[in-house]
Amino acid sequence: MSVSMVTTISKILPDGNPKENLRRLFYHHLYNNYALNGLIKKIDLLHDGTIFLKLNNGLVFHVPFWDAVWQLREHFILYEKYHVFKEGDTIVDAGANVGIFTIKAAKTVGAQGVVIAIEPSLDNLKFLETNIKLNDLKNTIVVRKGLWNKKGRKKLYLSYMPGSHSLIYRENIDRFSEIEVDKLDSIVKETGIKKVDFIKMDIEGAEVEALEGARQILRNDDLKMIIELHGNPIQKVMALTRNLAPGSTFMFQNYKLVNNVKTRRETELW
Repeated sequence: MSVSMVTTISKILPDGNPKENLRRLFYHHLYNNYALNGLIKKIDLLHDGTIFLKLNNGLVFHVPFWDAVWQLREHFILYEKYHVFKEGDTIVDAGANVGIFTIKAAKTVGAQGVVIAIEPSLDNLKFLETNIKLNDLKNTIVVRKGLWNKKGRKKLYLSYMPGSHSLIYRENIDRFSEIEVDKLDSIVKETGIKKVDFIKMDIEGAEVEALEGARQILRNDDLKMIIELHGNPIQKVMALTRNLAPGSTFMFQNYKLVNNVKTRRETELW
């Protein structure tokens, strides 16, 4: 059963139990399919099509449905063993989206740590800031910008999927908004933070430009990173991170680990 099919049927059905049951059946089908039920304690389906989630570990999220599926799977199943950070660390969440990784990381690093959540989309920012409040977090810094190799303004191309907005032009996307962009080095410097311990980067194709704007941070040989690549040659990204300790940077493309000469699939859930 596809999303478009459910949407079409949902429009035909009158409001009330039949429509609610259809939505509930579809959502639970997807959560079962992506092995997320072990994470989730409670799901509330809201009338605006968003959902409220409570996880077994106590974290809560108000999110668009699709981002809940993909990001829970990414950050609590697929990439979890690469989240090598600890209490007191400083973390950059580049491409924070609606905040699922931000919230998880902020809870892990605790009051002595900090998470810098960078997200340019206004719609995503509303969810991100709501989720920070819902989890009563005081150790996050939200930056309303995109990452690039210089300060300025650029078009952010807006996908129908909230997690797929991109600074890189795509032929099948004609909607865009103009946003402020900046170097990661400058953003971190403005916070007064001296050292970054971990970077999660998922910025839909602008990885090379973002790393070019993070040359000072990348001089820290204790830095650890996880990067999701979107069309960028692995050689360019590896060249920009060559000063980091071996095994400290994990790069994924199509959910396959592609650096360190490893290309096996890390999960069978896809």
